[in-house]
Amino acid sequence: MHNLRPVNALRVLLCLCLLAASWAVSSCDNKSQPAPETAETPLPPEPPTFLTLVFSGNIKGIIDPCGCVKKQLGGLARRASVIEGLREKSDNVVYVDYGNWLFPMGPVPEVEREQRIEKARLQIEAANQMKLAAFTPGPSDFAAGTGTLKELLKKAAFHAVSANLVDPASRELLFPAYAIVEVGGLRLGITGVSEPVSTIPQLAGEAEALPPVEALRGVLAELRPRVHRILVLARPGGEARFEISALEGVDFVIGAPGDVPVGEAQAANLALVASVSDRGQRVGSVSVQLQPGRKGYYRGERMLALEQEIKDAQARAEKARAAGDEELAAGNEKLIAFRTEDLAKLKDRMGFLASFFEIDENVEPDEQQFLLVDNFRRQQEARAREVYGRDWEKYLKDQHDFAGAQACMGCHQGQYEHWLGTRHASAFASLEKTHQGSDHECLKCHTTGYQNAFIGDYAPELFRGVQCESCHGESAPHSREPQLVKTPWVIDSLTCRRCHGIQHGENFNFDEALPKILHPGHGEHSVEAPHFEGKVAPQPGDAERAGEH
Repeated sequence: MHNLRPVNALRVLLCLCLLAASWAVSSCDNKSQPAPETAETPLPPEPPTFLTLVFSGNIKGIIDPCGCVKKQLGGLARRASVIEGLREKSDNVVYVDYGNWLFPMGPVPEVEREQRIEKARLQIEAANQMKLAAFTPGPSDFAAGTGTLKELLKKAAFHAVSANLVDPASRELLFPAYAIVEVGGLRLGITGVSEPVSTIPQLAGEAEALPPVEALRGVLAELRPRVHRILVLARPGGEARFEISALEGVDFVIGAPGDVPVGEAQAANLALVASVSDRGQRVGSVSVQLQPGRKGYYRGERMLALEQEIKDAQARAEKARAAGDEELAAGNEKLIAFRTEDLAKLKDRMGFLASFFEIDENVEPDEQQFLLVDNFRRQQEARAREVYGRDWEKYLKDQHDFAGAQACMGCHQGQYEHWLGTRHASAFASLEKTHQGSDHECLKCHTTGYQNAFIGDYAPELFRGVQCESCHGESAPHSREPQLVKTPWVIDSLTCRRCHGIQHGENFNFDEALPKILHPGHGEHSVEAPHFEGKVAPQPGDAERAGEH
């Protein structure tokens, strides 16, 4: 049971029924999957096709949602379930992704490199199973280097396309400019453009992005005679997507560089422009009845709304005339004329319906994908534990000023005992329950001193959990000379948002959360610990964990 629940409350089945009624959808018996075009096959006449485009983007290397928030959004296994559910309800489904997919933003730290590359391999294997048709690399996909990305993509059963990403030295395209897939007799050309990789300064040398609109012109001229419709995976934001939608022959523009709260789909020029929220928390879909020779799109609900508005205006005009109010009747007649003209314009275009599916706990995970992720987690954890058990001291950094919570206990017994009863104290144990105890992305927020006190993919016992120093800063000097060296203690919302925030799908309220960890002597007024003052020390990854990525 796939349990599809679009955010805008339009059930897929209802969408299909509305489309069938409005556009006389032609029947199709077989469920075609996207497949590469055979070389030099003549372009046959375009068939009427009911097409569903399914799309994701800006997943940023996430294979599973963070397990420590109440509302779990995203994850490979649930995304696969939603996509399979759409395939069961609609013929001619094409799934695409508009990049920033395989890695988090920023360069890959050397200590995390091996694990992140393994995660990327896992995502490619999962995408093959989901029958991904094509994707356009974004800046974060180059985080491990261009050579690594190309090596990873050798295992892909889908197309990586880009019309504007070139090698900085040779000026040659790094990927094919486009791909052609055939679905339900329709030939769909897919190309893509990305924003500059230099938006992540450390990756500037990995690829160069040519101006997207200029790069597309030549590609579209080559592609148009070979296909019935063209889809552009467009990462550039702002007005660029709408400039692309105005290019001759473009039917669909899917993509956006940054955070989209839920998703959007709109008609622009003669194209349909759409995007979906970040981090794989939702899947977007647009369904359209393509008609040969027609160009331009409109929301399916728009036609129904116009027809209803005309009907209501007609009723008001008749009622006004019966009451002898010719002025009111004339006003409604004008409205009828305007709306009838609007309706006539729509009839020359093609209607679409858009849905955005929230991937939460109510979506039953796809069993095959669940096992894929679970096996990966267990293997990573077993390897990390084996290495840790053999030589745990290698995980400790030679020089650091972290003392661990037990060093604080001697002078702050009450605060320590209160902390033991909070979820902060058991943060690492919660990872072990889900076999995420060796995941670098999780260790950052479920341990103390990550990459400062220890390195590697397993935490020494001394630094497990969210301890005192996660908020108050490194305290070894203070623990040695408490009256001479002061520990910073003033906490603000950014202190918490390093880990509690939009990057984990959490609607965090600092004012509501703070009292849960306060008690006399720990934030509340007390004569204890009068030597505490100052501000919390910045920690590695503050900007990333605050959601600025």
